[in-house]
Amino acid sequence: AEDLVQASGMPFIFLRAPAFVDQADDYVAKGIKSGRFYGIGDHLTRWSYVLTDDLANYLAQAAVHNDPAILNQTIDIGWNDGPHNQQDLAQIIAQITGKSVKLTLVPWWVLRLMVRPVRLFSDLGYDLLKMFLFFQKGKFVANTALQTQFFGTPPSAHDALTRWAAQKGLARDAAA
Repeated sequence: AEDLVQASGMPFIFLRAPAFVDQADDYVAKGIKSGRFYGIGDHLTRWSYVLTDDLANYLAQAAVHNDPAILNQTIDIGWNDGPHNQQDLAQIIAQITGKSVKLTLVPWWVLRLMVRPVRLFSDLGYDLLKMFLFFQKGKFVANTALQTQFFGTPPSAHDALTRWAAQKGLARDAAA
């Protein structure tokens, strides 16, 4: 899609969103409430994340940005402390919530096994599985230099997850 837009000659701003911590159904928050962090893959592979509200904020800022230098840019979105693995997220969330959080992973081999059967009945499911398997390569890492230039310093994982936990009623203060 980016190639087609670039070839059209129309001005553009691409924001490349990484993985969303907060899902539509938010299985992560539901898991945390029961003391589990449900993750994908393994303990080591790192990739970039964003909160939906943060991405929406960056999209709005891009739409009204007054610096013409933003035009025709591809801007990675992420956190200022870089990519994180599933264990990192579980530990940060445990610290923020004050809860003991057990990391429960769906291993890469299960995703690889599911790809072909899922493709038979769900294009979206197939795309999601392929996306997660791409994460396994460890190349899904945002370079936040342009994000910082045009939108200011991105939040850290701790800052973003603190806001997320508060919204979900999971923060240590919310439990009191």
